[in-house]
Amino acid sequence: MRLREVARKAGLHEVLKKARERRGLSKRRLAKMLGVSWFTINEWEKGNRSPSVLNTLKLVRIFPELLELVGGDGDGEERKNG
Repeated sequence: MRLREVARKAGLHEVLKKARERRGLSKRRLAKMLGVSWFTINEWEKGNRSPSVLNTLKLVRIFPELLELVGGDGDGEERKNG
């Protein structure tokens, strides 16, 4: 499964917004930390777009709780359907 599919299914956009708000970060401040526009943060939080792999890694460094959503099941292998 691709990272974007995992992020969308796991509700990354919802968790990202909650994590940002808990830390007291504005969209503009987080955008500056990541080197993206506030509009990009807005699109991620709405679920309209997903962050790139590089930006996902940056987000996990800022919000370690996101790792559970994008890190899979922890055994290093992708799950197989059925």
